[in-house]
Amino acid sequence: MYKSFTNFTSSCILLLSLISCRTSPDLLAAQDAYKHNNLPQANANITRFIRDNPGEKNNLIAHLELGSILIAQNKFDQAKQAFQIADQIIKTQELEPDISLSKEALANISNLNALTYKATAYDKIMVSSYLALINLQQNNHDAARAHLFNAFERQKNAVHLNAEKIQKAIDAQSLQANQKIPAFLDTASQNKIKNHFKTLDEFHHYKNYINPFSEFLQALYFLHSNVEDNDYERARVSFNRLKDITPNTYISHDLLRAQNAIKSIPSQPTTYVIFETGTAPSRKETKIQLPLFLVSKDVSYYAVSFPNLNPNPNFQPQLNIQTGTQKHQTQIICDMDAVVATEFKNKLPITITKSIIAAASKAALTHYARKVGEKNEHQDFSAGQLLHLIGILYQSASNHADLRTWASLPKQFQYASFQTPATRQLTLQTPNHQPVTLSINQGHTNVIYVKCINNGAPLQITQFKLN
Repeated sequence: MYKSFTNFTSSCILLLSLISCRTSPDLLAAQDAYKHNNLPQANANITRFIRDNPGEKNNLIAHLELGSILIAQNKFDQAKQAFQIADQIIKTQELEPDISLSKEALANISNLNALTYKATAYDKIMVSSYLALINLQQNNHDAARAHLFNAFERQKNAVHLNAEKIQKAIDAQSLQANQKIPAFLDTASQNKIKNHFKTLDEFHHYKNYINPFSEFLQALYFLHSNVEDNDYERARVSFNRLKDITPNTYISHDLLRAQNAIKSIPSQPTTYVIFETGTAPSRKETKIQLPLFLVSKDVSYYAVSFPNLNPNPNFQPQLNIQTGTQKHQTQIICDMDAVVATEFKNKLPITITKSIIAAASKAALTHYARKVGEKNEHQDFSAGQLLHLIGILYQSASNHADLRTWASLPKQFQYASFQTPATRQLTLQTPNHQPVTLSINQGHTNVIYVKCINNGAPLQITQFKLN
C-alpha cells in the first residue's frame, strides 16, 4: 500500500508540474502592452519570450504577435521576417495530423493549454495577406502576388476542411475517452451551455470562411497591376463578390473601375485610404457546473471551463478624409470580429467536446485521489490529508480553458477610394485626433495606410503606390 501511495503521489506531483506550465507572462504582457499602444514594451516582451522559449508550443502565436507589433512600429523588413517564420510553422503544421491522441490525452488530464497552438484558418489567411501587404509597400509585386494566391488557396481549403475536421476531432475525442461523451445530460445543463454561447449571436458572421480584407487586397492588386491578361477580370470578380457581402459603397466605384479597365477605358489617378482600427476579440473564461456521473455516483457536479469571445469596444469607428471641398469617410470592408466569430462558432462542437472530456478526466482522477486518500487516512492521517490537498491543487491548477488567440489583429479594416485631388493634399481626422494634413506621393494609384490601435493611440500613417 505504501509503495502504491508513493507512486501515486509522485505521479500527482509530476502532473501538477506539467499543469503549472501555462502561457508565459511575457506573451500575455506583450499582448496587453500592444492593446495599450505601448509598442516598445510589447516588442521587448515578445522578443524575450521567443528568445527564452525556442520551439515552444506557443512559438507560432508569438511570431504572429511579433509581426503585428513590428508593422505598428513601421519595421516592415523585420515584420516580414516574423511572418515568414510564422508561415513556415503553419506549413509544417499542415503536414502533421490534426489530432494526436497521446497529446490530447495529456491535455485532458493537465489542461488544454498544454497542446501546441495550431493556426486557425484566419491566422493562415491573415499571415499571407500581411505578407502580401508588406511586399506591396516595398514595391515587390511578384512576391505580393504569390502571397495573395496563397491566401486565396488557404481560404478555399478552410471551406473544404471545416466539416471533415470537426467530425474527425469529435470521433477522436470520443474514442480516446473510451466512453460516452458526457454532454448535455439534462435540460438545465443544455440551457447553461446555450446561454453561455448565446452572445455569439451578437456577432456578424461571414459565410464560407471568406476574409473580405484578403479578397479586397486581391481585387486592389489585380486592378492596378495587370501583370496577366485576366487580372482585370479577377479584380472584377473579387469586387463583385465583395459587393455581395459588405455594404461599403466604395466597392461599386471600384467595380466600375474594373469593368472600365476590361474595356480599356483609361482610369483617373486614384487614392485609396485603408484604415486598420482597434483590436480583435480576446477570449474570456466561464466555469459552468455540469453533472458528470462517469466514475461513480459520488462524482456529481464539476466545473467545466469554457472559452468565449470578448469583443474590444476601444476603437475608432471611422476615419474622416477631406480633399479640398470634398469629404469622405472610410467604411468597413472587413469586420475581423465577424471573421473570428465565424470560425469560433464553426469549431464550437470541438470546443465543447474537448472541454467536457477534459473536465470528466479530471473528475475521474480527483475521485481516485480522494479514494486513495480515504484509505490512507486509516493508516497515516497526514498522508491522506496530503492526497486531499493534491486533489484540491490539481483541480484548481488544471481547470482552465484555452484562451490563446492572435490578439493584435485589428477589430476592423475600412477603406475609402476617390479621385486623387489636383493639389495632392488631403487631411485625415477622427473625433479623438487633431487634423493631419499630408501630401500624396507621386503615382497614378496611391495607397495611404492608417493604423489606430485604440481610441487614445495616435494615427500611424504610411504610403505606397501601386502604379
